[in-house]
Amino acid sequence: MSEEYKSVSIKVVLIGDSGVGKTTLVNRYVMDTFDPFEPPTLSGGFRTKEVVIEELQTKVSLQIWDTAGQERFKSLVENYYKNAQFAIVCYDITIDESFDSARNWIEEVKEKAPDDVQFYICGTKSDLNDQRAIQLVNGIKLAKEYNALFGETSAKKSIGVNEAFEQIARNYVENNENNFGADERRETVQLDSKKKKKRSGKKKWC
Repeated sequence: MSEEYKSVSIKVVLIGDSGVGKTTLVNRYVMDTFDPFEPPTLSGGFRTKEVVIEELQTKVSLQIWDTAGQERFKSLVENYYKNAQFAIVCYDITIDESFDSARNWIEEVKEKAPDDVQFYICGTKSDLNDQRAIQLVNGIKLAKEYNALFGETSAKKSIGVNEAFEQIARNYVENNENNFGADERRETVQLDSKKKKKRSGKKKWC
């Protein structure tokens, strides 16, 4: 017996002011690590991770580009917007200025990225709720204004991180399922019950 899965790649760029936690967010998602002393990203970084959406029979390869938030790298960061399907716009829930900048980042991406780019508005450092400067409702309002997805995350506590990226993958597949066309690559997954039984006692973790 075999099941046929679609294989789809999504280019995701993380944007936002320096220090809002873009790199720690990616590291928590891809490697399940957290470094409170993570140095600022210079230019950009790249990670990948696969998400399997069983009910949609789709394997999604998330190609995640972490960008620098400093003004001096702005011209370099703009290159990462090209061919992006999703932009995660990060702001620190404890810093007003980072939320004010979010709108500017969105407008910049809309100007440089493809017309059909989608957004995920992400309030970071939700574990610092006692220091909160940006209320949840403000993030939701901004997301509604740009027809974007929204969530708050804590890379330190690993809250909402996996859900954010999985929501992006699922949203993209559901909205573009009929547009994959010739670009989609199909893989056949052979389900060998005997092999599955033999392997059931030994699990490998990545």
